Amino acid sequence: DLFIADGSYCISQRGDADEERVSLTWGMGDLGSDGYNFYVSGEYGRQGKLWARDRGYPYNTLDLQATCGATGSCMANHNWNGVTAEDGSFNGLFSIPGVTLLRPITTATGATGTGRFQFLNPGAGCREWKSITITAAQSTTSPLNTCEVDYQNAYIMLQPEIERMGLSTRFTANVGDNAQIYAMGQYFSTNTFASFTPLGFNGTTPPPGGTAFNMVLPVYICGTGIGTANAVGTGCDATNGRLNPYNPFAAAGQRAQVLLRNINPREVETNSKSLRGVFGIDGQFADGVRYQANFTASQVDLTRDENNYLIPQRLFDVAARGTFNFSNPAATPQDVWDYIQPQSSEVSTSKLWQLQGALSKDLMDLAGGPLQAAIGASYREESINAPSANGANLSAPFQRYLSINAVGTAGARNVKSGFFEVSAPVLE
Repeated sequence: DLFIADGSYCISQRGDADEERVSLTWGMGDLGSDGYNFYVSGEYGRQGKLWARDRGYPYNTLDLQATCGATGSCMANHNWNGVTAEDGSFNGLFSIPGVTLLRPITTATGATGTGRFQFLNPGAGCREWKSITITAAQSTTSPLNTCEVDYQNAYIMLQPEIERMGLSTRFTANVGDNAQIYAMGQYFSTNTFASFTPLGFNGTTPPPGGTAFNMVLPVYICGTGIGTANAVGTGCDATNGRLNPYNPFAAAGQRAQVLLRNINPREVETNSKSLRGVFGIDGQFADGVRYQANFTASQVDLTRDENNYLIPQRLFDVAARGTFNFSNPAATPQDVWDYIQPQSSEVSTSKLWQLQGALSKDLMDLAGGPLQAAIGASYREESINAPSANGANLSAPFQRYLSINAVGTAGARNVKSGFFEVSAPVLE
């Protein structure tokens, strides 16, 4: 019997981004004396996540003004709503996580407001974000007191979290004096987690049929409201609803264009499970003809869960019903969050099976060794089913997720092949 254990643990010099690995192997049997052997091996590994905020400048920020050239000219501030001191440029206006800005819409059916945005909840200010002051010349739409968001520091991962585990085994046995049979099996599982910036409540749906939209608050809200892209025709009016408490322009009969970003960052979790099995035989006939044949089958299942991706139509719905707290998004009930950003989950599966065999024989001796000839054949079937997580919907584009790729695929094929080989070492 044989037993082997191996493991390691690593950590960065900063005490983070740890990595650990362990493997165990046990085997028994000897082909020469026992006529068989067998082993089983298992392994586990994990890579810890690393955030940009866990590193120093310049990795932890997009305000790069501290990096200057020999002439004294410095790099720009690329934070959302950041100001570059050197030239006074304003990188905005960007929506702010958890801070609602809005302005009145003065047309009857439009979805774009006029004038500068203002805070819906001035008392809450910028919440956890940095408050800055700009001039009227720097932006025609931003509040002159606004919020700078260093999204690199707040949301970006430099290294995702990865966990792997696997099991492999093999059994080999002699069959008579001139053949061996074998069987192998492998199972591996890999889990990953990544997180990045939250989505705004405005944007463009993915292709095909990408459609731009703004978040608009209606004048009236009611429990049976059905959201629309311009908050007109929601089914709510003075007879069955009430003035929208989140729209300061409602009393004047005006809708409001909203600029707001999700407080929840996008998250992607994947789980890949692969299973593979092989059964084969190698041997030699009495006349010296060698043979080998094997059968292989495998399957890979990939589950992809995407969290905190918004669906525009559902944003319109909660705006029409008044169930989302635009004044304090963090106070919005969890069931409302679950409604506007339901988890997207898709399973993609690929399969393969293959049968192959070969014959070979030494025909005669040459100066450099035996003249050998071999023939073989193989047949393989492959298939994949990877459905789209955000399929096209040209008739109702706002029913789709924001930011999730629409690509999917499905198909199958079979491959037949044959070969021959001659090896003739004519020189010593």
